[in-house]
Amino acid sequence: MRNFINIAANIFKITFMKKGNIIIYIILPIAITVALISVLGNHATSKITMGIVDKDKTVYSTNMFEYIKSTGKFVIKEINEYDISDEVASGNVDFALVIPEHFGESIYKCAPETVDIISIKGQEATVWIENYVNYYIKNLNDMCIASDGNREVFNKMYNNYKKNGFKLISNPVKDVSRNKSITRLIIGMFIMFIMMSSSVTSRIIIKDKRRRTYYRICSSPVSSRTYVLSNAVVNIVIVFIQVITIVFIIEKIMKYQTYVPTIQMVVILMCFGLNAIAIGMLITAFSNSTGTASIMTNLITTPTCMLGGCFWPVGIMPKTIQKISNFIPQTWTIDAIKKIQRGSSFWDVRINIFVLLGFATMFLLIAIYKMKKNNKVNTFV
Repeated sequence: MRNFINIAANIFKITFMKKGNIIIYIILPIAITVALISVLGNHATSKITMGIVDKDKTVYSTNMFEYIKSTGKFVIKEINEYDISDEVASGNVDFALVIPEHFGESIYKCAPETVDIISIKGQEATVWIENYVNYYIKNLNDMCIASDGNREVFNKMYNNYKKNGFKLISNPVKDVSRNKSITRLIIGMFIMFIMMSSSVTSRIIIKDKRRRTYYRICSSPVSSRTYVLSNAVVNIVIVFIQVITIVFIIEKIMKYQTYVPTIQMVVILMCFGLNAIAIGMLITAFSNSTGTASIMTNLITTPTCMLGGCFWPVGIMPKTIQKISNFIPQTWTIDAIKKIQRGSSFWDVRINIFVLLGFATMFLLIAIYKMKKNNKVNTFV
């Protein structure tokens, strides 16, 4: 136990002996995350851009758009039907509203056709527009039923309805869907920083191998397992400092609402932090030089963050890629945050937590086994 503590203390001392490392491991990730919050947070308060495709082109579809625009929450942009996917995926519009052909005729028949809403952000981003559209269509359908299908009577009722204006009683309810999406993007970027910093600190092992310090330690009563776990403890302390600091700044100083309880956010991020540390150890175990470790870090960090939904929703990717993403820790981390934002309890994301802990344990055991097999002296550069 004493050897374990001494090695951990020595690694911690070596890591922070250079003041530049404090900037790299602590200040830089926090500064970049805060900058992202400042930029994206302002974007979250802007109006939602809605792309429209009107195949009906009747007074009913036109008035629907006027009604939606009158709420003051949306900017309406006409788009081509064939460009819907590109417009939504690129973020030019937050979602697309498609009015089907013969929508007006279906109103007269008291059987309104379905209006399609296309989005990559899920139901939480479209729930408001669904409410507005459903409210408008319900009024038309009620008038149709009241007129008993008589077009002349219906038109009179509709004209009176228009003269009196579209009655919309609004309460100051904040649309939080954008804030939630932006929170996940910010956390996704922070996850990438955690992976990078964990990989860098894990390379201390490679430096010790290059200096032959590692082999002198392993030739003593200290095992490679003790050495690796000591390094892991130092990494855990660094990640904990990063997580606590960034969560404190986000919620207490910047007053940014993440819609995830503070303790739960810290636990989820720490569970991922264990994965980042274990992956860093794994990279170190399979690297025979600092150059190889750097290449492996780049090949693992960015692609897995992309597949795991750190930069964009997993739902926009092909089904095959989505299945592959289930084998990536980032996916389970972002998914846990998303579930809690949607109202799930911490107990509901226990599977996510267990999977993350399982990944971390597996990666760390493989790293320890590999290092135990590689206790022979090699040349490191």
